[in-house]
Amino acid sequence: MTVKLIRSETFHNISIAILCFFALLFLFGRQQWWPSYYSPHFFGSAFIISAGLILLARSVFRSDDICRMNASYFLRFVITTALMANTAGELYFYQLYRFGFQYDKFAHLANSLLFILALASFGRSWYGLPPAKSLRASIAIVVICSIGWEVLEFASDKIFNTKVFGIYGQLKLIDTIFDIVYDFLGIALASIMDKSFHFRLRMEIESCNSPSVASTGNKGFLHKQKRTPIAKGSPG
Repeated sequence: MTVKLIRSETFHNISIAILCFFALLFLFGRQQWWPSYYSPHFFGSAFIISAGLILLARSVFRSDDICRMNASYFLRFVITTALMANTAGELYFYQLYRFGFQYDKFAHLANSLLFILALASFGRSWYGLPPAKSLRASIAIVVICSIGWEVLEFASDKIFNTKVFGIYGQLKLIDTIFDIVYDFLGIALASIMDKSFHFRLRMEIESCNSPSVASTGNKGFLHKQKRTPIAKGSPG
């Protein structure tokens, strides 16, 4: 993962195109095209919603401030990555458990880890929260979302007759427990990483504390530009 990838809009645009393509395929394709455990209309609707969330994040997280902008790029990147990881899982990767690779658990760990780092950075840059408070707030959000995700899967099976809760409707309790365990493992790893000076403040040091960095257009995540010094006694 590089700063140029995080800064690039190409990743988001390609993700939206992929989501829309598969959404149309599921919504208007034939039922017999898909395995019996697929829920084509549910998947198609979920992919359309995912594409909408990526577009919504693009329009909401906007700022002229370089520190806020870098934090928003990171958060948007994590949102898109998580949505695409779930899409890949629904299309096939969740089936890798048959070959000994628990893709579902890997996604839970990676997503919780990335969201902690992104939200902690977002809280510091956008709301001026102290590092410890921002980290605690991000942990609380991810824990709530972790439990909420399991509730959403359970509700989906009940309301839409899908098989997303458990392992395609089986081993529900065990799978849910391990999902949450891996979420908390990701949270623990992210907390350690966030407290590391080299990781937690890397983007913030480069973009905010350096006297000669700013961002311009799509030329890369960081682009050098002279910064006007702040006069003593001025706000901020």
